Amino acid sequence: MADIIFYVTLKVVMKKVYIRVIAVVVAVVVLAAGISTAIILRQSDQSPSQNDQQEKQSEVTTEPSSTPIDQDESDDLDSDKESTKPKKVVKKTSKDKVKPKVKYSPPIVRPKITPPKPNPPKPHKPSPKPRPKPKPIPVPDPITIPKPPSPSKYDVGPPVAGEMLELVNAERKKRGIRPMSLHSKLQYTAQWKAKDMVRYKYFAHVKPGESEPNGLKLIRKKKVKCGWIAENLASTTLQYHTSRQAIKLWMKSPSHRGSILDSKYTRTGFGVYGNKVVQHFCEPR
Repeated sequence: MADIIFYVTLKVVMKKVYIRVIAVVVAVVVLAAGISTAIILRQSDQSPSQNDQQEKQSEVTTEPSSTPIDQDESDDLDSDKESTKPKKVVKKTSKDKVKPKVKYSPPIVRPKITPPKPNPPKPHKPSPKPRPKPKPIPVPDPITIPKPPSPSKYDVGPPVAGEMLELVNAERKKRGIRPMSLHSKLQYTAQWKAKDMVRYKYFAHVKPGESEPNGLKLIRKKKVKCGWIAENLASTTLQYHTSRQAIKLWMKSPSHRGSILDSKYTRTGFGVYGNKVVQHFCEPR
């Protein structure tokens, strides 16, 4: 394990040494290049000055001598000198270059032109589509609800003697039987019978403890002039305690219906007490 760690560290150190050596070599090359460029620039700056010195020496050597010369000769000499005189070559350096004069012109102030703001195009509103006219809702014809018929007097309790007589005579008339009439004594005996049943709490023709119908016995006792006599009894509920209900109960029973439709009975009387209803029949003599 120690050998592996040593090998790894050695490899890392060698890599760092190589990198440093390469950096030094690059720095030396760059420095040498900079020195060589500086030498070349200096030589180029010194060359024009040497040329100027040579020209000055040539001018000194070509000056005229102090011996007198004739004017014609001098002219010839001058012409010869001019022909033989080397032409002075002046090298213009960058320093001798004359910069052209630039006329100053004031800056042109141009007015700021603000471009007109573009008017945004107005959104095109689509023309509203015509709405279809709603179809008229058919109005149904007013429905006249018939009023329920007002309850008949026969359907309003309690039972009444006159109402029950009308219903009995209506049934007799359907069958061609002459009507009956109310009799005062029969009214009394029928009322007494109804009250006696409620008082002693029984519902029968014969009172408990007696041997014959006490209602019919009372008719004889009151000396009502009758040949045949009969008696109908009914016990109604509080909900149907009406004249019509009492007659319906009797018409459903064959024996009770027979007394109502018997043609020999022409006198009658009704008694009502509590929920008990009584009818007495009499054949007049």
